[in-house]
Amino acid sequence: MTRFPPNPHDMLRFDWEAVEGVRVSAVLAYETPAEPGEDASAPGQWEKIAFVLDGEAVVVSVDFDTDQLFVERLPFDPKAPLWVPPPALAYAVGQRLGWAWEVRNYRGYLDGFILAFEADGDMSAALDPRCMLLGIASRIEVLTIG
Repeated sequence: MTRFPPNPHDMLRFDWEAVEGVRVSAVLAYETPAEPGEDASAPGQWEKIAFVLDGEAVVVSVDFDTDQLFVERLPFDPKAPLWVPPPALAYAVGQRLGWAWEVRNYRGYLDGFILAFEADGDMSAALDPRCMLLGIASRIEVLTIG
């Protein structure tokens, strides 16, 4: 059970049970323009990723200084063109959120977040990890599981 109010150093900043089982209506990623010397064509690396629910979103963000991730439940109104659908998470649209896991690396940094989704009405699939969001070099990389 999540303790409240959450510690500001916690990755998960709300009670996940409030969104578990809620259908994802869209997945959008916040894309920052490439800086000089960066590979502007590098796919799948984002500053924020939002799993949009009804008028709000579960937003995963990266801390630029530590590469740690934090996850918040926020009101959501995306502003194009910086919010775009990330192709690697297209399968999540229309699915219900399942379980979530925080990942801590050997140095103690919370730099990974794993998600599961219901699969075609099968809530038992909500226990099977489907993707990992990983904080690397001040960006979020999307890794597919399974």
